[in-house]
Amino acid sequence: MRRRYKKQYRAKRKNSIFRSKYFWFCFLALIFLGTGVDVLFFSSFFQIGNIKIEGNEKVSIEEIKNIISRNTDKKFGVVETKSIFLAELDKINNEILKEIPQIAKIKLIRNFPNTISAQVVERIPSAVFCEFKRCFLMDNGGVAYEDIDKIPANMPRITNANFNKEIKLGEKPITDEQMNYVLKIASQIKVFNLSAIEFLVKSNTRLNVRMSDGWQVYLNPQKDIDKQIKNLGIILKEKLPIEKRKNLAYIDLRFDRIYIYPEGL
Repeated sequence: MRRRYKKQYRAKRKNSIFRSKYFWFCFLALIFLGTGVDVLFFSSFFQIGNIKIEGNEKVSIEEIKNIISRNTDKKFGVVETKSIFLAELDKINNEILKEIPQIAKIKLIRNFPNTISAQVVERIPSAVFCEFKRCFLMDNGGVAYEDIDKIPANMPRITNANFNKEIKLGEKPITDEQMNYVLKIASQIKVFNLSAIEFLVKSNTRLNVRMSDGWQVYLNPQKDIDKQIKNLGIILKEKLPIEKRKNLAYIDLRFDRIYIYPEGL
């Protein structure tokens, strides 16, 4: 008869976690990470302490600085920081453009270790838009960006018969296409020694231009503007010299036939 022997098992000794290389690697990585976060986000060396503004002429430096400073304040629990690494430049850029309509473009740059630089491009006035009793400067893109009390000399004044709401700074009360037509016409009629004092947008197919001596020109922006202005020059030269324009009410260039009122001038 065979004897059965019970196999003996030796209990494995558990290795301590403190002898694990993986544990010490993770532990040291956390220490370095925590130290790095503390240095980058809370060290005084990287705290924004200087804001440089360039390119502005009319816009207040302090106004721009206040917006940048306000938007670089961060808080983690009870700890506050102005780390240059945490500054959200795109967000700050949009905030500046929203709050200061006089600025057309702005570029923010991090200059390490603690400076934010801003390159400002201000809007250049090209025309004036008036609605009700208020007037605004407009840039060549048609953006109304600043209230004014007095209309600058030799600057086109624009009104829009279809604009019936209160305008807000930063808005476009006319389309880009309409703005381009106004600036083009204002430039071209100077060749005929004419000065336009008002451009009234009646519709997409009608633009009334009132001259400094009272009479008007009716144009269709949907048709060839160059041809219409050329026809205006021919009419003025051949049929309506300055001495005949005293009683002139309007010249309508919108159709194939040119209409002059009153007739027989």
